[in-house]
Formats: sequence, C-alpha cells, structure tokens
Amino acid sequence: GSFAVIGWCGADGDASPTSIREYELTLTDLSGILPTDTQLSDTFCQETATSTIVRYTRPLSAPAYTIDVAATLNVVYATGPVDALAYHGPTTRGIGSLTLSESSDTSAPTAAPTGNGASTAPSSAPSLAPSSTPTTNLVRSTPCTVVGSLEDVGYLCEYEAASYLTARWTLNDTHGSFEVTAETTGYVAFGFNPNERRMVGTTAVIGLCSGGSADIQEYSLTQQDPAGVNAIDTELFNTFCQESAGTTTIRYTRAISSPSLTLQTSGEPSNAIFAVGPPGDALVYHTKRGTGVVNLANGDETSAPTQAPTFVTQQCLVEGAVGGSNDYVCSFSPRDDYRMRWSLNETYAAFELTADAQGWVGLGFPSAPENEPPMIGSHAVIGWCEDSGAASIEEYFLGGKSVPLITPTSTPLFNRECQEINGTTTIRYVRPRISDIFTLPLNITSRIIYAHSDADRLQAHSNANRAVATLNFEEGIRTIPPSTAPTTAPTGNNRVCAVDEPLKPGEYLCEFEPRGSFRMAWTINATAISVEIRAGTNGWASLGFGGEMVGSIAQLGWCSDGVANIEEYLLADRATSGINLQEPSPLSDRFCQEEGGTTTIRYIRPLQTESLTISPDGDTNIIYALNGDDSISQHSQTNRGLARVNFATGDASTIDETDYVIAHSACMWVAFAGLMPIGALLARYGKMLPIKTPLWFYAHITVQTLAVIMMIPGFVLALKVDDDGERFEENHGRIGLALFILGGTQFLGGVLRPHKAAEGEFSLIRTIWELGHGPLGLAISIMAFINVFYGLELDDDSKEIWWTLHTAWVIIIGGLAIILEGVKTTLRLRKKPEKKSTQDDVEGQVPGDDRQQAPGRRREEEEKKMDTLGSGGGTTTLTRRGAGAGAAGGAA
Repeated sequence: GSFAVIGWCGADGDASPTSIREYELTLTDLSGILPTDTQLSDTFCQETATSTIVRYTRPLSAPAYTIDVAATLNVVYATGPVDALAYHGPTTRGIGSLTLSESSDTSAPTAAPTGNGASTAPSSAPSLAPSSTPTTNLVRSTPCTVVGSLEDVGYLCEYEAASYLTARWTLNDTHGSFEVTAETTGYVAFGFNPNERRMVGTTAVIGLCSGGSADIQEYSLTQQDPAGVNAIDTELFNTFCQESAGTTTIRYTRAISSPSLTLQTSGEPSNAIFAVGPPGDALVYHTKRGTGVVNLANGDETSAPTQAPTFVTQQCLVEGAVGGSNDYVCSFSPRDDYRMRWSLNETYAAFELTADAQGWVGLGFPSAPENEPPMIGSHAVIGWCEDSGAASIEEYFLGGKSVPLITPTSTPLFNRECQEINGTTTIRYVRPRISDIFTLPLNITSRIIYAHSDADRLQAHSNANRAVATLNFEEGIRTIPPSTAPTTAPTGNNRVCAVDEPLKPGEYLCEFEPRGSFRMAWTINATAISVEIRAGTNGWASLGFGGEMVGSIAQLGWCSDGVANIEEYLLADRATSGINLQEPSPLSDRFCQEEGGTTTIRYIRPLQTESLTISPDGDTNIIYALNGDDSISQHSQTNRGLARVNFATGDASTIDETDYVIAHSACMWVAFAGLMPIGALLARYGKMLPIKTPLWFYAHITVQTLAVIMMIPGFVLALKVDDDGERFEENHGRIGLALFILGGTQFLGGVLRPHKAAEGEFSLIRTIWELGHGPLGLAISIMAFINVFYGLELDDDSKEIWWTLHTAWVIIIGGLAIILEGVKTTLRLRKKPEKKSTQDDVEGQVPGDDRQQAPGRRREEEEKKMDTLGSGGGTTTLTRRGAGAGAAGGAA
C-alpha cells in the first residue's frame, strides 16, 4: 500500500532515467512492485565505499500520491543488495513517521519477517532531515551543522541563489562541504564577501570540468576583470566536477577558517556572490552573476525589504521617501509613444514608464562604449500586466538580441505596479540605486535604451519601437541623439539590421515571424548575412530566395544525432530528385538544436555567390517551409509560405495566398457546381414548359456562357496559388484540370453544334453530337460536385459550414433532377398511345390559326429557328425514301 522511490547508481555510476523511479508497492514480492507515472527531476546518484546516495525532486501532488507536508506521514525505507529490484532482506528495512514541514521524525521499531516467519531484533528508522541523505546516528548542533565527520552525511541545507544556480552545504566544527550546480557548461563560481554584496573583495571558489577532471580552486577577486581574479593557496578537499545535460556541478570541502576567509557559522548572515561563465574551459568575463544573503548555520535566506524605507528636492534628488505613484520629480519623453518619470534618493530610485502599447515596457542601461551597439550587455527592467492584473516586472541582463539570451538578475524591485488603460501600459517600480548588478550614477550623463511591444511576455520588439537617448538622472538633463530621435516611429529607412563589424553567430538585430510555426532572425554586414530559423517541427526547416519554389536557392537543415545537417540547394524541380546540393557549400558557423518540438538552425552565408546574390538593401522575396522528417522530403501544402523582406531595414510582410484561394474557390464553385448543373437541367427539362418560344434554349446558353466566364479566372487563380505545379499532383488539381479542359470543350461544342438535318434527311454528325453533348454535361456536373469535396479536404482552414452547404446543394440539385426526370417520363408515357406513324398528333395550335398543325412539322420549324442562333458546322445528310422518313427526321 506504500508509494516509494527506489534508486541505485547505474553501470557508469550515474542516475539513469530508469534507475531512480517511483513505485507502488501492492504486494510483498517483486511482482507487486509497479512503476508509477510520477515524474522525478534533479535525479542524482553516488556510490562510495560504504554507501549509496540518491537524490531526487518530486512534485508534492501527483496522480499516484499527494504528499501532505503538514501531516505526520508514515515512512517506509529499505536498502537492497544489488543494482536492480530485488528483495531487501529481513534486517534492512524499517518504518517511521515524519512531518516534512517541521523537520521532525519519530522512529518506530519493526520486526522484519524471517524466512520461517520468526521475528528478529527491531530496526529503527534514520533521521530524515530535509535536503539530506539518511545517515545513521546523525547529530546536529544547528540545522546545517553536524557533530562529527562530514563523510556520508550529504548536504543538509540548500540556497537557490538564482534560477540558474543552486548551492548546498553541510558544516561541522572545522570544515564545510559544498555542492554548487549551475546551468552552464563553463565555469561555476560561488563565494563570500565579508564586507558588502559586491564582486570586489570576494573570496570565491571557481570550478570547471577540464578534460574530464575537476579544476577547482579558490580565488581572491580584486577587480571586475579577469586580471583581478587571483588564485590563492587555500586547500580544498574532495573536489569533484561533472557536466550533464547543460549543467555543471562542482563539489569541494574547505576549512571553516583560512587566511583568506573565515566562514560565518555562528548564525550571522553572509554576503554570497555567484557567477557562471560561458561554455568552455577558460576564466573569462561571466555571462550571469548575482549576489544574495544567506545564513550558513541555519540555511535562512535574508531577503531585501519588501518596501523601500521612508526618509525637499534639489532637481531629481530628494531627501525623503521615493516610490509613491505621484512622487515623481522629473520626467522625460524621448518620443511621442514613450514617457518616463522618476525620483531618487541616496539609496533608492523610483521609476514610472508609460508606452503606447498593450504589452511590455522596458528601460535599460548600456554598459558598452558609446561607439558600440547599446543593447547587448545592458541591464534593463522589463514589465507587463498579466491577464489577472498582476504586475510582472523584473530586471534582466541582455546577453544578446534573442529571447533565450535575456536572463533575470537578482536585483530586488519593490512597489511594483502595472496598469493598462486606453491603449497604453504603465509600470512602476523602485530599485536600489546601488547594487552589485548595476549602480545608477548621480550627476553623470548616461546612455539609456528604451523599447516596448504588444506582447505580454518576453518577445522581440519591432525595430520601430526602440531607441537610444542620454540622461542625467540627478539633474534631469536629457538629450536625444539625432539618429534615434524621430518625431514619429521610424519607418524602416535606416539600416537597423546591419553592422559594420564581423558577424557573431547567435546575435541578431532583426526578426520576422511570417507564421506561428516559423520565425527567422538575422543580422547583415557588408559581405554576409547571419541567419537563425526556428520552426515548429522535429524535422527539417528551410529558407529560400525567390518568388516561387522552382529555380530558388534555399538553405535547408535538420539535426541528426546532435549533428547539424545544413546545406544549400538549388530547387530545380518540385520533386525531391530535383533538389540539388550546391558544392562547395557557402555556409559557415552551422548550428542545429532540437528542443520541445522546435528545430533551430543557424548559419552565416555570403551575400554574393555565383549562384545567388542577396540584396542588402531592397526587398527580397523569400519562400519558407518545414517538415517532420530528418531528410529531404516533400512538405505539405500547409507547411510552406511566401514573404517579402528587406534585410537591411527589417521591414517584412507575408504574401498571403488566402485571398487567391478564396477567389479561386468562389469562381470555380459558381462555374462548375452552380451554373453548369442548372444549365444542364434547363436543357434536359426546359422543353416541358407549355410555351411556344424556346425559352429553355436561351436560358441554357446564357447560363453556360456565364459559367465559362467564371471558369477562366478561376483557373488562372489556381495557377497563381500553385505557381510550382504541386496541386496537380493531387486529386483536386488533376480533376480540376480535366474539368477545365472538358468544360471548354463542351462550350465550344455548343457554339459549333451542327445543324439539324432537313426533313427526310439523316445527319451523322448531328447524331454524334447529340449522343455526346448531353452525357458529357452530366459527367462534368458529377465530377465538379466531387472535386469540391476534394478541395475542401485539401484546405486545412476550411470551415465546416462550407462542407454542409455544398452537401445540401448537391442533394438539392440531385433531388430536383430526379423529380423532373419522373415528370418527363410520366408525360412521355401518357402521350405515347396517341402517337401515329403519320405524326399527326396534335400538341398545340398556332395562335390565330383555327387549323391544327402537325406536331412534327411544328417542332422541325422551331429547331431550325434555334439553329440560326449559333454558327453551324458542316453536315452530312443521307436521303431516306419511303414511309416514315418524316418520323425519322423528327426523332433526330
């Protein structure tokens, strides 16, 4: 009846996905040990000479079992003899009770059954302290400090310094054992500053995995530069380093007291400093860093005050409190769509930012020199209003121009507010004026960057919605650089996507999302373009240059076993056999990643090669596509598109095929499914009308002529939609082409129909025409009805209402034809007994003439009149003599 996590170390000493799992124990033998679906994370396993250590994180609430942290829980535990599910043995298991939220446990003795049912001496449960490995006879002096050896104790306390770095530790009277895990494949640094929360003056342990070994050493940080990172001779024991799944874990043990640093173990808080480096084995400038306050004795984290402290004005610098919604002394509107207000004192700075947007608003402070692009390396506060009305406002480090490189810092923000009203977003916050992350200078003119977007999340802004200015925050003096101070938003005339330096993979100035499943980003310089493509697929993604597929040059790539398969191809044909590899490849710095159903490919390509020149200034037509295969294969019709991009200004727009599809569908439905069936009904059943003039004939030719008028533009639009001919590879396209040919043939056959033969003569051509014209019209109508269904099936966006309406129309036309055919048959059967071989049956009388007119003669005269309405073809007549000649002519 228990739920238990069972784990062991795999063959290579790590925690594989199958070696640490949760099970439901339904029986007391192995057949009753059933795995659950509970997802465990942060799994870790380590074997020493005398013990096995297993760690994992489990959701409190899971379908299998929900853990009540406030309740006293029954605990079962056991150990096994092998690295597999096996019987634990009679003496290596026990039970106890535990309240997780109170860190208290109560051991209960248990009698383990022996093979013959006898009992042995009771076994007691170990102390299960939070974040620790169960250890027999564990005695603590503080929550994080044990009495005695650190061996096999594990880590008793934990500090999540940032979303990307976590530290764990255990202390005794003389030493401290630490484990630091961070999201990086470069170095990890963790240390303490006894005086203030800043890098300079810190003593830190920095470690990395170099060539499979642990390179871990303590350093004195004397300046904010790699040259100020100086190794010291503090002895570290039990050093360990491991890289796994994009994270690096270092472990070490150091003395509590050393010449360089004495750890605070008596309950006083310590200033913690931490950082991570870029991928690689070098001590270079960090990519992320932060500070915090932690109590090493009890694990408590000392947070910043939840509200700025309360304290007359000289310009923007005040002596009282800052942070009230109306307490802003200075203001600045660098452009019409962005406004800011602020006040600051010696300790804090309060800001209000308002933008003409219903998404996020940001204000940043560049660290780059004046002559370099300002965004990368900046620290910026970005905020938006959640749907619930809550304020989502944080400070971020802008490590690059793509969203994955924008990471939160540890700078605390207070009094956060957000408001959306009348198409504007306003955010307010208070931040410390001085922090290790960034210090807001006084009486110094600083560059600022500002931007906004309509997205309620971190998403790239448009090039028109960002700019640079300079500002003195103490005196309120501000200037707007001429190049970035338009009276209205920029229209894209500037080369905002271009740089005058070598391209750097992964750094992009502009981006364009033509559809939800395809996004591209790029930067150009004078000679090359750097491209990133993100596609919603686990297969290939492609970007081509040209207005249509055939004849384009495209870059196409996918990930295969961690390898980037990205090449350039000439699309000589729509078939895969016409996709020709371009050699030698003009692409460099190729990269590919698959994650969460998204394929990301990156590459750099020269702007000009023998096969393709990419315009650095004007508009360029592009094609894009994606598919789920890790090989060259044909994409579906819905996974491709057309767009127009200016790679210098960033202006871009999709070329929407939807209007062509709708217009094509409307023209062809009216022509083939609407007018042509009606015209056919008029021709077959219009003669039953009790009127003298051949009205049915005039209606028939009018309707069918209108059908042809609609058919021609419908076909032209089909070619426009399908400029590479792919539609004709499917049923809808093939049948449509056949209908266009047959419809044109039928219309010409009606215009060029042969004359009826004279009385007493036989026309072979007229007879053949009559035998073909009617059945062909019926076949066209049936094929058209079917092909509409094929077309609706082809269009993923087609609405159910169109299926319903077309089905109803087919039923109406079909039902009407059946009814009229029944009426016609009934009338024919009624008149058949009255017919005579001399054809003197009377059908009507000419108005004003009292004499009866022979029906055969009258019908013959009417048909001759109708023949004069169109151009006639040549006729072949055979004269037949004898009785019944008139009847034969009339029947024809």
